[in-house]
Amino acid sequence: MTHGDGPIEAGRDEVTRRRFLSSAATAAGLLGIEAGTQALAGRCAASTPDWPALRGRIRGEILAADAPDFLAERDRLVWNALKPDRVPDGIVRVEDEEDVVEAVNFARENGLKVVVRGGGHSWCGLSVRHGGMTIDLSALSGSWIDAATGTAVIQPVISNRELARRLGEHGLAFPIGHCPTVKASGYLLNGGMSWNMGHWGPACASVRAIEMVTADGRKVKASATEHPDLFWAARGCGPGMFAVATRFHLKCYPLPRAITQSTYFFSLNDLEDAADEVAALGRKMPAFVELSIFLIKAPPELADRCRDANGKVCMVTAVAFGMTREESEAALAPLEAGPVLAKALSRRINEPSGFEALAVAAGQSWPEGHRNLCENQCSRAKSSEMLMALRDHFIAAPSAKSVVVFCQSTGPRDLLEPSPDMALSMDATSYGGVWSIWEDARDDAANRKWHDEAVALMRPLTARHYIGETDIVQDPSRARGSYSAETWERLEEVRNRYDPGGVFFGFLGGTRRP
Repeated sequence: MTHGDGPIEAGRDEVTRRRFLSSAATAAGLLGIEAGTQALAGRCAASTPDWPALRGRIRGEILAADAPDFLAERDRLVWNALKPDRVPDGIVRVEDEEDVVEAVNFARENGLKVVVRGGGHSWCGLSVRHGGMTIDLSALSGSWIDAATGTAVIQPVISNRELARRLGEHGLAFPIGHCPTVKASGYLLNGGMSWNMGHWGPACASVRAIEMVTADGRKVKASATEHPDLFWAARGCGPGMFAVATRFHLKCYPLPRAITQSTYFFSLNDLEDAADEVAALGRKMPAFVELSIFLIKAPPELADRCRDANGKVCMVTAVAFGMTREESEAALAPLEAGPVLAKALSRRINEPSGFEALAVAAGQSWPEGHRNLCENQCSRAKSSEMLMALRDHFIAAPSAKSVVVFCQSTGPRDLLEPSPDMALSMDATSYGGVWSIWEDARDDAANRKWHDEAVALMRPLTARHYIGETDIVQDPSRARGSYSAETWERLEEVRNRYDPGGVFFGFLGGTRRP
């Protein structure tokens, strides 16, 4: 096995010895821990946790809620520049899996609820709750790649971009997410709406096993044959997960050697016809083509031609994940035969690309350091219905950075098909939604109003929400609305068996003030 960047485990005895010897040094490096930590309003524990006791049990850092820099550190946990006002009792930054075990045990012993921060975008800030303990996995970013078997083992906070880079060095690929900075843990637990999803499936379908720490402090490996019900839940349960995932075992794929992209821009006056034609042509292309329809700000060279739509445009992208240029070009060829596509304001055909180039483009659409609201869902309606329902509203968006995008089915299969092997239960011919993106806090009210109205326009055509990109804090019904009725019932049954004492917050615990 080839080891990528990241720690290589020592034997258990050596880990225990070093943990004991380093306890004093660890204590010196803790952030703001005082024996007299005062309880805050909303605390889940019945009494003040004995944080100094945990200090001697872990290598990592502990930040209690009365530390001077606590609120700044709390905000750091959330990628979104819109920060929740929820205040946990403490943040525990673990250094290894043994720290996770100790943190979970300490929380259970002290009546603290637990939520995990795995480094994803966390659009509605679910890694921060009222009271309880946030376990921050930021230090766990290792990877171990076995090129001979086409498999990898990764820790939770390796990013999409870094995972693609490390695998690419071995001629391998994985269905990573579109946003380059998103980390593996939240992405995979939510299900993973991935690049090349029509061919490889959602990312969680390529997870073969997950190492976890359960509510009783046990380290278990869940797979199709070991703890299969826990494995089923972990592939789609997302923020409702009731264990801490510490390692993911991945099935990888041969790296597509000739990723090729075609891009078309259309006037919004042609949106309905273009969307219908693109969706129909998608069924004539192989499943390894990712086909998406965007509503987006026009590029500078087209701005004058889009004045009647307030500078907004429809963009169609088709990315072929072929092994040869000939294969990719043939896969994208049906788009060139469409009569409506002849109306394109501009087009770029068969441009060479790669995972790094795709990451750069996605990073421009979902920039760092911005305020975001996100609502994504799946639908079996015609894509043109959804896009036309949103068109005029999008033209009037208060922020030029906001984006609408819907990924389409390609090939004979639907884009998303439910599987009895995973909790992810989306069933759709298209997937996507609205991202409201802006920078200035003074624009919050206008963008929130616009976003809520966009969600209302989508609602009649929404089949199911995507738990990883929907605001369940604003509308708690969206948690249950992300699953089939049977899946929701089974999730609750499995949760009750693995976390009978309610150590983990779950989907909505701690999101409302007590």
